[in-house]
Amino acid sequence: AIRDVTEHKRSQEARRESQEKYQALYENAPLAYQSLDEEGCFIDINPAWLKTLGYNREDVVGKWIGDFLQPDWKPQFDTDFPELKRRGFTHDVQFKMRHRLGHYLDVSFDCCVGYTLDGRFKQTYWVFKDITERKLAEGALKESEERFRTLAEGISEGVAISDEEGRLIEVNQACTEISGYSRDEMIGMPVANLVAPKHRYLAEKNAKTGFTDRYEVQ
Repeated sequence: AIRDVTEHKRSQEARRESQEKYQALYENAPLAYQSLDEEGCFIDINPAWLKTLGYNREDVVGKWIGDFLQPDWKPQFDTDFPELKRRGFTHDVQFKMRHRLGHYLDVSFDCCVGYTLDGRFKQTYWVFKDITERKLAEGALKESEERFRTLAEGISEGVAISDEEGRLIEVNQACTEISGYSRDEMIGMPVANLVAPKHRYLAEKNAKTGFTDRYEVQ
């Protein structure tokens, strides 16, 4: 008996190539990946996930994700996860996850839900990135702005900040009192507009050079 198995062999080869491509992408993906079951337990994780959080695979698979969250964030997950399953996707959801060494990382998740052919829940697919440094920078910037605001509002001299195009982005109360403009009117205004036309070249010069001399203008 003779049977033509050409198509069967081609199908097997195509499936093998597809699996190899998936495995290469999965193993080498720069973003951490995880999949969770309907209860929020880990089904799978990729090497980037393990590298980011420092665990071994056997420490994670089968465990509930809440065991890896900062305790204060567990109630938030309990609220968000049912909503995710209802909506089918989520974007830039932030949590704190525990590193194997004990410290916590700020992470940002993107996620979608996978379904079976008959439309039932199958699993969730997540990617996340470590945003700890970004959060620290944002906190430092906010603290710096608050210190500036406290200092600027406590002095009688006008204080203003302009961007690289010479437009005002921040002014203190004294600056508005001296100029007669409201803060809303001043934000976005070119610094040169506050200066008499015959002296505007000084303001424009300083904006270009980044260096400010002491000078008097009208």
